[in-house]
Amino acid sequence: RRVHGRVQEGQPATLTCLITGEPEPDISWLANGARIRPSSYFKIYRNPADGVCELRVTECFPEDSGQYVCEARNPGGLISTTAFLTVEATSKGPGDKPFFVRSLQKCEVLEGNSVEFEVEVYGNPQPEVQWYRNNEEVTNSHDIEITQHANNIHRLVIRETYPDDAGKIVCVARNVAGQAQCSAPLIVRDSVVSNH
Repeated sequence: RRVHGRVQEGQPATLTCLITGEPEPDISWLANGARIRPSSYFKIYRNPADGVCELRVTECFPEDSGQYVCEARNPGGLISTTAFLTVEATSKGPGDKPFFVRSLQKCEVLEGNSVEFEVEVYGNPQPEVQWYRNNEEVTNSHDIEITQHANNIHRLVIRETYPDDAGKIVCVARNVAGQAQCSAPLIVRDSVVSNH
């Protein structure tokens, strides 16, 4: 289950999870893929008695927005839990430029099958999203479906793929503060029918 938190710029934020294991696991926190080290800015707390783990951000800024992961590791394996934090700017400036908390992933599909690409993108004001295939913009049509969903999810669905669909899929998000983009390859494999 994904958890979404929202806080105003300059305010503190606390992320809490409950982790137990035997032997007692080692706990790590990551912000947008980078390991967090305890500091005056990031406070890390853990209570071995009840398994409660906390990450406290003493003062949040828009660049702190993104994906936070708590990992627990012991000889039995590794588990993790994820939360997304959005820090809303309080300044009167143009806002926060878009950023992707979930980017495009490589897709491989058999010719004739459908394929779906999905992103999760935030910004202030809410960004407009455009999709491109091999540098050409794609829009809704009989074989392309572009949709926007709750929690800033955007999807591109190609209902039936052909070899000329293969290439680079790009998602561009824009608002008055700037733009961001991500990309991933689409590989379309031949659908071979064998006759015996």
